[in-house]
Amino acid sequence: MAAFDSPAIAPGSTILVTGANGFVGAHIADQLLQQGYKVRGTVRDAVRHQWLADLFSQKYGKENFELITVKDMREADAFDDAVSGIVPARRRIAPPLTNIYRLGVSGVAHVASVRSMDVTPEELLRTTVAGTLGCLRSAAKEPSVKRFVLTSSSAAVRSLQAYRGTDTVSATEYDEQTLALAKNIPAALPPMQKFMIAYFASKVAAEQAFWDWVKNNKPHFSVNAVLPCTIYGSPLDVAHQGFPSTSRIPLQILDGDTDSIKHVQRCKRLLLFLFLRPKRWLSLAQFTMSMCRMSLAFTLPA
Repeated sequence: MAAFDSPAIAPGSTILVTGANGFVGAHIADQLLQQGYKVRGTVRDAVRHQWLADLFSQKYGKENFELITVKDMREADAFDDAVSGIVPARRRIAPPLTNIYRLGVSGVAHVASVRSMDVTPEELLRTTVAGTLGCLRSAAKEPSVKRFVLTSSSAAVRSLQAYRGTDTVSATEYDEQTLALAKNIPAALPPMQKFMIAYFASKVAAEQAFWDWVKNNKPHFSVNAVLPCTIYGSPLDVAHQGFPSTSRIPLQILDGDTDSIKHVQRCKRLLLFLFLRPKRWLSLAQFTMSMCRMSLAFTLPA
């Protein structure tokens, strides 16, 4: 991928990627490192995911990637240390330097989400919203932050079926029907269907909370949201990640259902675009869009 001219954040700056061990998060971190940025990645257990620090150290040098534990993003100030760079050595696993160091990040890519089916729909919604708002609040405390990009979903705007036959959405449109359904899911539904309803609803609730917070608090940094549809592609490290999330999508492709799929390479590039371009963007990929296209639906005032 070619470098951007006059990027909003200069190469060499540090970018925080939450959920850096995940399917999408790992690819975003990798792309940023390729473009000459330093990356600070959060995971729930840095010891367990030491493989990620080892991988990036081998590819880009050990000084360019940091791995930090954020055990529970529901906690108040959970992301403060990761954003500001003031982190005790016990939470900063790689590379191990002094007890405390200081380097505020220039950008935040909030990718972390709940993918466990072992939580209730209510807990899934609360955690997703709390993590989004907590990350925003932490960024607002750090003067060095210039950009904040939220990884949302096209499902936050409409249910998958509602995209068929239309090419237009608005900046204020949300899937309120799924959000309401998640608060009273029929008990007879299969577990996977219950989870997907709750997961899509969490994207609705989190993005609504995101834009409400931005409107009410007017942060010093630019904000963007990317709303991809189903993302497919190879995990960054199959040996350690397996085939998480939608990386299992080849079976769906073999069945001929590709309309709601977006390749992880395009998604990570779009996130990088949102970081580096000087304007604010809201990027949306609708359910009926083919794999080969991603729509930049509209531009918000800078």
